[in-house]
Amino acid sequence: MSEEENSFGISRKYYSLLEETDIILPGSSTGKGFHFIRGWGAALLDRLVTHFEAAVSVNSNAKTRSRNVVISSELYDGEVAGFGGFDAVYRVELFGTQSVLRPDAALAGLKELVGRPENEDPRETIAVFQGFRSVKGGTPTLFRDRFIYPFVQYNRLVRASSVNKETQRAIDALVSFFDSLCIPVRVLDFGPWKNYAKRLLAVVSHSGTGAPTILAMFFVVGDVYREMAGIPASHEAFDIGITEKVLGFCVLLHRANDLQLPSSISPAQVVVHGDASGFGDLPYDNRIRIVFTNLPQEEALKVWVGRRGAPLFVTQGRRKRRVFSRSRQWEDFDESSDLSRLLRREDDALTQAAVSRMSNSASPPIFLNDSEKEDSSGGIEIVSYSSSLIGNRSTSLLRQRWPEGRAFY
Repeated sequence: MSEEENSFGISRKYYSLLEETDIILPGSSTGKGFHFIRGWGAALLDRLVTHFEAAVSVNSNAKTRSRNVVISSELYDGEVAGFGGFDAVYRVELFGTQSVLRPDAALAGLKELVGRPENEDPRETIAVFQGFRSVKGGTPTLFRDRFIYPFVQYNRLVRASSVNKETQRAIDALVSFFDSLCIPVRVLDFGPWKNYAKRLLAVVSHSGTGAPTILAMFFVVGDVYREMAGIPASHEAFDIGITEKVLGFCVLLHRANDLQLPSSISPAQVVVHGDASGFGDLPYDNRIRIVFTNLPQEEALKVWVGRRGAPLFVTQGRRKRRVFSRSRQWEDFDESSDLSRLLRREDDALTQAAVSRMSNSASPPIFLNDSEKEDSSGGIEIVSYSSSLIGNRSTSLLRQRWPEGRAFY
């Protein structure tokens, strides 16, 4: 692949960054849609899943499941007959049985919830599993093609009388989740979709070129799955999902100077150069993830900040402690310093840099302002958006039809 970026802003640098930062195994991104996750990549994906679960779940004790990878073709075809099925699934023959590699887990989650006691509130579950889809054309590594891990699917039953309130709560949770990743987003309401969804909402952001992409989807489940899962008339059902594409987009968006991670998903929020015994008085919230390293300082900076994207690096200078960050480089660190505040400062800088790159892209300004909420050409309504986007306008790219046409990457 050449060094030139494609229309979405992806060049060879993106793949090199995934390899150099220990997210994927070097050389494993040469095959379309297939890659091998390395240790640091696995730690990042674990943090992403944990953070998503905490963001969308009503109850901190929501049960997490890992669904079977292989399901019978007969079962799958029966499940999707009402709406025509998912795009480009993998069909295989295993031990003489026609099977499908799992493309979705919504129905299994909804059936589980229906089987729980009615007085259990909230009724919610999360599936984290290996999913498979085959997207036509070229797709970048970690962009939801073929080998999809993690595929994270959240299902919940809500009382019909409170569905509007709970839908808004879920929308707010999704916007807050992406804001914490320093990714400015909008939530688009496409209305009903076939008989699979009474209401289809998509969380959309844009690359540095202005090209739109869907990062999460939210379905208020329609008649097909309601009937198959046995959902009572007194309840509505939610199906909300993300994939590893969220991490891929984080890398793509926050890669101006090597990898820089938002503090919410960085396994190491603060890296301290030296032994823990020498930093016993370090002021910090015990929820902050701190890693100690005895590598030589220059090497430690290269590994933890340059390669692994840690937001803060603290070291003991000749006279006083010093802290390194992308936004300020080196500065003094004393008893009045607050690590939580410094992390928020770095996240704010990441968000503003992302908005700036979007606004300065080759495409027209890309986000709707507060007075323009509807796209009359496609009937797409903007129902929520990140506060960092107030004052920007939309692009014609958004007005391409979806899902019939492929308007989004």
